[in-house]
Amino acid sequence: FLIGSIRSVGQTEVQYSHSDVNDISKTSVSIFSPPQIFFIDIVNTFDETIQDQPEVSGTMELICDAVPSANATIKLSQFNISTFQYNPLTKLLTLDPEDTLRLRVAWHYKTDDGKWGFQKADVENETVDGSGRFMTRVHKPITYTVTAKVKLFKQVGALTAKKTQISLVYSGRITFPP
Repeated sequence: FLIGSIRSVGQTEVQYSHSDVNDISKTSVSIFSPPQIFFIDIVNTFDETIQDQPEVSGTMELICDAVPSANATIKLSQFNISTFQYNPLTKLLTLDPEDTLRLRVAWHYKTDDGKWGFQKADVENETVDGSGRFMTRVHKPITYTVTAKVKLFKQVGALTAKKTQISLVYSGRITFPP
């Protein structure tokens, strides 16, 4: 097997809002952007059809060299399979030669320490509106290196994906208390 690629189909700007700029732990955060979606493509490089019950495990990691506390790890399972080769009734995965199995992985912008990704990104610009009740905050771009280790079947070793990079810009609307 070969991991053909990891690719992101999400946006590059992540929008959020919250109130009480002084203590984010005491307020709720709303993320207005959909989760960042990644596809991990795994190709059957064997000359024969592989059919078995999958035991998908492994992780996808988003690594931020500039801000190591911004790293995120997402566990993988059968629920990530998003292609027709898996039959949930028979619980069999069938991969013909050169077939590509696609895993769909969603990241909801939480880091390994449970904080939001925007809490790790440096602020580039803040603008308070004319009423003084709202502030728009734009963060500097934050770059993640994305990699994955995936195990598909009990009898097959783990596969490691080639690294890819994504860059995100967080922008927020902060409401000041009345």
